[in-house]
Amino acid sequence: MLSTGNFEELVRRAGLDFHAIASAEDCAAVLRNPDIWNGVSADDLIAEYVEMTAEPICRYVDKQKEMYSTLVIAVNRGIRVREIL
Repeated sequence: MLSTGNFEELVRRAGLDFHAIASAEDCAAVLRNPDIWNGVSADDLIAEYVEMTAEPICRYVDKQKEMYSTLVIAVNRGIRVREIL
């Protein structure tokens, strides 16, 4: 599973492999930023965070595509998903 580091313990307890796309500290910093809760300025902050996580996601997906013939990608939000893939 790919996610931010703050979910690592939960994912591993569920018996799944985990690969961080950003640290728990990076995620916490975004959530502490008051702009994330502002309907106008949140988009820019989310876009920055998506940019930061896009490279690790793409590296992981590319590596998996080389190793396996089938790869399932599921996201919980559609925020700029086409830009990532």
